[in-house]
Amino acid sequence: MSKRKILIILGAIIALMPFLGFPRSFKDFLYVIAGLAICVFAYLQKTTSSQKITKKPDTFTDNSAQFMHSTNKISDINTK
Repeated sequence: MSKRKILIILGAIIALMPFLGFPRSFKDFLYVIAGLAICVFAYLQKTTSSQKITKKPDTFTDNSAQFMHSTNKISDINTK
């Protein structure tokens, strides 16, 4: 399960907690556990997204300059 889905599920649990009828002490415990889990998964999500940004992209070289030069010669020949 992805970190994003886990965060959504934890958010839904927190939103529904007041309506589930658990005793106050159990609710407090679940709020603390869910809050800590959200912090951990949010931190992990941030670190994986920052690692993707810091990666250098693959280098791509295009030979369009040579192609443009060769097509100009052909057009010059055709116009003469």
